[in-house]
Amino acid sequence: NMWGGQGLLGVSIRFCSFDGANENVWHVLEVESNSPAALAGLRPHSDYIIGADTVMNESEDLFSLIETHEAKPLKLYVYNTDTDNCREVIITPNSAWGGEGSLGCGIGYGYLHRIPTRPFEEGKKISLPGQMTGTPITP
Repeated sequence: NMWGGQGLLGVSIRFCSFDGANENVWHVLEVESNSPAALAGLRPHSDYIIGADTVMNESEDLFSLIETHEAKPLKLYVYNTDTDNCREVIITPNSAWGGEGSLGCGIGYGYLHRIPTRPFEEGKKISLPGQMTGTPITP
């Protein structure tokens, strides 16, 4: 216990339940050209915002986070249904970008905007942010 922190390993293990996780996603609908959303690389209809560096439990949490990050970079975790991958997106909300809203994209939330289910393919290679690509995932 010489490293100066709590515990012996210097790591923390967190249990995260999937219950309700698919309910707290924001579906990117349309993306205006030259908007902060377009510059960040958000893709219409196939992108789903699944998280950020702060906990988001309700529909308004994302919008509050966007307001507090006006003109400041905001890291979002985004899942894309076409590529079946998650990625980090850095977006800078800017209400003066020249169009509507501070992101320049439509966002849907609720039952009709959940990530669509797809059949699991045994041994399919997927990648997650911060993970080596091509790691096979099995149930």
